[in-house]
Amino acid sequence: MEIALTHQLDASVKQLISRSTDGRITVKTLDLIDDPTTTKLAVFLDHAVAVAVVSRNEILASMVVTHPEHRNKGLGTAVVSLRNDILVQLGFTPTSTVAHDNPASLRLQEKVGMKEVKRESRKREN
Repeated sequence: MEIALTHQLDASVKQLISRSTDGRITVKTLDLIDDPTTTKLAVFLDHAVAVAVVSRNEILASMVVTHPEHRNKGLGTAVVSLRNDILVQLGFTPTSTVAHDNPASLRLQEKVGMKEVKRESRKREN
């Protein structure tokens, strides 16, 4: 397992994100991940990565990606749990935004102890 608090994500992590996302990660989150001026906390294990983009006092974005061939093996749960533990140690309250039509991510967030606090309906732009 690799853990990094960095301004620039490793190329292998970026490659996993680009290969494994199913279009649910927002452009804003991808831009923040690519922005060399933002700080990223990345937890990488085999074929899964959890990333939080943070500023001095808030979480700007967070995401988790598991390679499709390696889903349902606990990798996502492991990296999100550790990422959230580290965020708490750094003084942040872990947050996550999950699309209502993404039951796998909703289950993962419940497994790691996250609670739904707000539900919004959003139209996807094509």
